[in-house]
Amino acid sequence: MNENPLDVVQYYNEAKRDIIKTADHFENLGYKYFSIFGTSLSSTLALIVANSDNRFKKIILSFIGSDFAQSFWESNQLLVKTIKNKMLANNINLKILQKYWKNLSPINNIDNIMGKKLLIILAKNDKVVPYKYGLDLLTKFKKERINFELYTDNFF
Repeated sequence: MNENPLDVVQYYNEAKRDIIKTADHFENLGYKYFSIFGTSLSSTLALIVANSDNRFKKIILSFIGSDFAQSFWESNQLLVKTIKNKMLANNINLKILQKYWKNLSPINNIDNIMGKKLLIILAKNDKVVPYKYGLDLLTKFKKERINFELYTDNFF
């Protein structure tokens, strides 16, 4: 993460390519199906990868929210606040950030998730990705009839 939203998009796209390239390597060794795990902000990357590559059949998303930019913007974590303040100094507000990061948002990366085994882990007291945005994503899953299992941590 850094104050340049376009750099963040580039980093996520590079990471996605690296993960898929790794899956290609293992597929050449005879492996056909893969699982992917992401926690907090990396859960966004895990969902992007699983949505774009059908070989990822099992997905675990821990501490995920519906809107990547919104979750980031509302985080109380010191590093996030520092980056956000730099963004504000560069005239980047939440609305602008949402435009830059639209394709990173989990809610926009669920078109190819149906039929995959999906476990969602949410924490009611998450300080980085607010719980309410995880619930928003689950509402979208239900609307799209995407099956998932949910585990909610009441203490974290």
